[in-house]
Amino acid sequence: MSRCRTSSALALVLAAAGLSGGLATPAAMAAQRPALHRPVPRPPAPDQPVPRPPESPAAASSTTVPAVAPARTATASPSALPSTTPPSTVVPAAAPAGAAGAAAASPRPAPPAPARIPTAFSGFSVTLDQYGHLGYSGCLGLAAGIPVTAPAQLSGPTIQYAAQPLGPWHTLTSATLTRVPCGHGGQEFSGRTTAPLNLAYYRAYFPGRALSSGTGSSGTGSSGTGSSGTGSSGGGYLASVSPAVLAWKFADRITAFRVSAASSGKRSGLTIRGTLQYYRYGWHGYRGQTVLAILRPKGRDAWYWIQRLTTGPGGRFSVTLADPLSATWSAEYLGNSTHFATVAAMMYVPLTTR
Repeated sequence: MSRCRTSSALALVLAAAGLSGGLATPAAMAAQRPALHRPVPRPPAPDQPVPRPPESPAAASSTTVPAVAPARTATASPSALPSTTPPSTVVPAAAPAGAAGAAAASPRPAPPAPARIPTAFSGFSVTLDQYGHLGYSGCLGLAAGIPVTAPAQLSGPTIQYAAQPLGPWHTLTSATLTRVPCGHGGQEFSGRTTAPLNLAYYRAYFPGRALSSGTGSSGTGSSGTGSSGTGSSGGGYLASVSPAVLAWKFADRITAFRVSAASSGKRSGLTIRGTLQYYRYGWHGYRGQTVLAILRPKGRDAWYWIQRLTTGPGGRFSVTLADPLSATWSAEYLGNSTHFATVAAMMYVPLTTR
């Protein structure tokens, strides 16, 4: 009977059992064997190679149906186990060639940046009297929060003025520090000058001062009033400006001043007249004010007042004087808390005999 065919008697038996199919190979029969009857392999020791199951001669000779190996847990060899070396003991990779010298040399720390110390003004004020004298005073020191152990090395500020609160600003004069301590590590300054305008804003300005490397830049050196330097360290004191302060008075004038005659004989009368005005959006007569009739005798330098006059409507005044001298005549208004003083034009009147 051939191996590739079934006999008719066997076919009848298979048909009676409700089965159909051909004769299986030994490898296929082994694959269909229940797992219950399969021997459980013992796991090999970690240091022993995993044994391979022997191949069936029939499976080795078959080239059409591959053998199905029973499932089992693969055990890795010791050489394939992951490393348990802690991260702290991992040796770093070697540095590239040529970088060993740079890595070995420690970096030099950068030098500290030169100090730029902020300054500040305090207590700046101005006064203006009726004669146009402007007084100023204040304190120039360091900004709050700057540590100070001695007066700062600052120079005197500049006094500036402007017709408007925001400028443009013009230099009026330079102030000098008095070496009197004030404020926060600062020194006082004060002075007196002539007001450039009857109404102006004033401020103190410090342009800053650079310090050389030898003087330091911590703001704790000895006091001084040196001028601004050009030190090589780049440190020093920053510029600052005080708040603007307004000072003003009404501008006044004596206009239309006249003398009754160019010359006068002895015991003759002499009449002088004029008008006092102040400026506020135009010129206006200033009534009820005292005006002095003044003269300077010929050959003298001093002036003398002769008569007090009171201005009337429109600010006008006049007076007639007897027994005049050969002198230069004028009129003067002394001003008050809100008005500037002013002087009329000067007229020389010689005395002649008849």
